[in-house]
Amino acid sequence: GTPAAGNGNLISEPQQKRLFAILQTTSKNEADKQNRNELLHGWLKQQFGYDHTKEVEKKHYEEICKMAERIAKTGSTAVAK
Repeated sequence: GTPAAGNGNLISEPQQKRLFAILQTTSKNEADKQNRNELLHGWLKQQFGYDHTKEVEKKHYEEICKMAERIAKTGSTAVAK
């Protein structure tokens, strides 16, 4: 379902772009990009029930950016204990 346009709780398009920029830092090729996207989307679904980054609420944005960074660095969503 698409959230109502103009929902002030959702991240903006520039914020979405920044998120993907973080996620794709140092990505080597298309396969790598695809893999990172899948990891992030799987985690978003599991963690928040989001199907798409368009649905992301501002309150979750920082946490999601941190996860994108982790995926970019480690290739995994696993949180170091």
